[in-house]
Amino acid sequence: MKKEQTLAIDLIDAICLEEYMQKQPELRSIYEDVRALYAGEWPGYEACDLAYHTFEHVQDTALAAARMMAGWNRYHPDKKFPISYFVMGVIAALFHDSGYLKDKGDLQGTGAKHTYIHVQRSVKILSDYLQDKEWSEGEIEVIAAMIQATEFYGTVEVEPVLKEDNLLFFLTQLLVTADIMAQIADVFYLERLPLLYAEFLEAYESVGKDILRENGVRVYNSIHELFDATSDFIVNTVMPKLDEMGHMYDYLSVFFGTERNPYLEIVVTNLNRIHDKQVAAVSMQDRIELNAQAAGKEKILCHQAMAKALPDMLQQLKVRTTGHVVNNLLVRLHDMNQVDATMLYLERMLPATLMAQLSKNDMIFFLRIALLLLDPKLHANVLQESLRMMCEHLRVESASILVADCDRSALRIIVPVGPKEEELLNKAVPWDKGMSGWVYQHGQCGVVNDASYDNRFYAEMDKDAAYSTKSILAVPLIMDGVIVGVVELINKKGLFDQRDMACAACYSHLVAAFLDTLFWLCKDALH
Repeated sequence: MKKEQTLAIDLIDAICLEEYMQKQPELRSIYEDVRALYAGEWPGYEACDLAYHTFEHVQDTALAAARMMAGWNRYHPDKKFPISYFVMGVIAALFHDSGYLKDKGDLQGTGAKHTYIHVQRSVKILSDYLQDKEWSEGEIEVIAAMIQATEFYGTVEVEPVLKEDNLLFFLTQLLVTADIMAQIADVFYLERLPLLYAEFLEAYESVGKDILRENGVRVYNSIHELFDATSDFIVNTVMPKLDEMGHMYDYLSVFFGTERNPYLEIVVTNLNRIHDKQVAAVSMQDRIELNAQAAGKEKILCHQAMAKALPDMLQQLKVRTTGHVVNNLLVRLHDMNQVDATMLYLERMLPATLMAQLSKNDMIFFLRIALLLLDPKLHANVLQESLRMMCEHLRVESASILVADCDRSALRIIVPVGPKEEELLNKAVPWDKGMSGWVYQHGQCGVVNDASYDNRFYAEMDKDAAYSTKSILAVPLIMDGVIVGVVELINKKGLFDQRDMACAACYSHLVAAFLDTLFWLCKDALH
């Protein structure tokens, strides 16, 4: 999460005051000391010379930790963190990456060479500092153990001192979560990956790639490989780690008090941005030429061509064994500053009016859908599996993804799920008939909770499939401003409402991004 650096300690102070009815002046004093440490003003250490593990990241982690602690207190009023634990949590966050700093007079390379030993060095810096401040040995031992738990490489055993007190154990899980979330919920996360890779290169040189591989550390051979592995990293490493830490990020929703988690929302956005970046797998020149060819009516024809070839491409997807290939991380979609571009993208993918309808659980659900669609290797029938998940989430009996078929002036069902999915696969609905046709023609969401009383209902499909449709929710499937199909949900247990419509629209955005990427990556199949 981004903010002005000068605001971090003010926000933490405000949280402390609200939670404990008092400020802790020592927190601001320690914060200023750590700022001076990173600025090279301590006699024993050089200034931070890294671009990824910076003082800004330290602030992000400390603020995330403070917010989660406040969320915990509000959710567990009978077992709140004492104010001394709040202080220790913030201090651990402020010092957790200090081990990247070089010793004074060390002018060789950067602090990245300490990547795989930075936690031990952080513990030493913290311990020396607190001893000078005359903190007790017990307090120093606890904070040092918390920092040791942030070690990301290899197996980390929680120190016994943290297991003796449940609240300390939970506080440690919270700190580890804050460190992770401060990175993947950074709106510049993708832009900062090259900076992280530069640190990795120096760390590899310092330790040796073969030694790291022997110790189970993933070694990346290029920035493209690192970027390409990011979705796998989030799916197979980050999410299990956060689960292991007890889903502490849930307390951010409690802190913000809206059942929405801005951190998770930005993670979802970053995942969608990674998805968009897969389009850059073709060369920039190819993309420019293809976009030029697809302008206006030609663009619509390209999408219609995709509709014809999509079943074959989906079949190819089932047997693909290679991962995503990204050749150019630095492709920019807009000529504007990064903040404006990011906010524009966020608003386009997750409009405020849509997001206001979604709960925290909805956001977590769509995070999982985004993860699934980012890595088709997780499931051979990735779209069908995501649509099944959608049905379960909204308590819907059946659903379909339909794509326009210009030759037949119809919407063809390419992905059906539910009791009659085999009979419905590749069935066509005239694109001027039924609720799906109405949505396709008008580009608006459509809902009816009693199909028998709505003249948009297309009864012929029910007759063909021997099925009984009672209620329908349909939303347009839009790529680059062009309506190319419809997502339709049938027979909800209960009545479709505004939240269901928001969920369906959000799902449609994710499916459209997936199909658009598939279209560009498999474009040769169209020729």
